[in-house]
Amino acid sequence: MEASINHSSGYRLEFWARGPGFIRLTQGDALLWQVPAFSGHEDFFTYHHSQPGSVTVEWDRSEAILFAYGYDPATVDEIGITIWAFEGDELTLQHPDPRASC
Repeated sequence: MEASINHSSGYRLEFWARGPGFIRLTQGDALLWQVPAFSGHEDFFTYHHSQPGSVTVEWDRSEAILFAYGYDPATVDEIGITIWAFEGDELTLQHPDPRASC
């Protein structure tokens, strides 16, 4: 499964995952970052995007990615985080209202 996402320079993706499964981020033909095989226990991963532009996210098992979110450190205090929802063969970016009370 794969999806294309546009990000600014400095964008961060953080997530927890448990195998089996993998995730790969590419830009054109260039491999930017990957976890070729998640372990059998929960692990935390982080990716820092250094170039602005479109990134292709590839994964094979949505249920392996337990919780994922992204943010731009320059704007997170105003905009908040973006939840990355891996559901089946789709990736949906959800933008909760940062002003909502907890």
